[in-house]
Amino acid sequence: MLSISRSSRCHPVCTVSPRASPANDWVSHAPARRAAATAALDATFPAVEMHLLYPELEAEGLSPHKVNYVYISNPTLEPNYYVETSDTIDIKVAALREHKSQLGDWDPDEPIKAWNRETGKKVGFEFGERFLRITLKEPEIESEAGSANE
Repeated sequence: MLSISRSSRCHPVCTVSPRASPANDWVSHAPARRAAATAALDATFPAVEMHLLYPELEAEGLSPHKVNYVYISNPTLEPNYYVETSDTIDIKVAALREHKSQLGDWDPDEPIKAWNRETGKKVGFEFGERFLRITLKEPEIESEAGSANE
């Protein structure tokens, strides 16, 4: 995961919450999802930005970089960032339907749309997703002259 992050220089990183919570949905209770989330967060900070960790990656040309944002979906903490999904909700449902071995005969259309409608309503969207956004580094903004503003 760290090799991929360093080679792609990904901004931002998005993962599910690594914490199980009775208040959270069923996703938080899947051990493999929590393990993947923990690995993603550990690879994002501090490992991806520290040259002293995994020097063999730097020797392979995979230099450290700093990720701007981490987005945690279905956060166990209060969400602080919402994304409108009205234009992509049908794509999300279609993608979920491809998980045939996990869904069986269950059709995700109505539950997913209801969850996204409820989330979106909180912030004035038809459909929305909620995240805990963690800022690790404010992104540099290009000026009209093409140099980064500090």
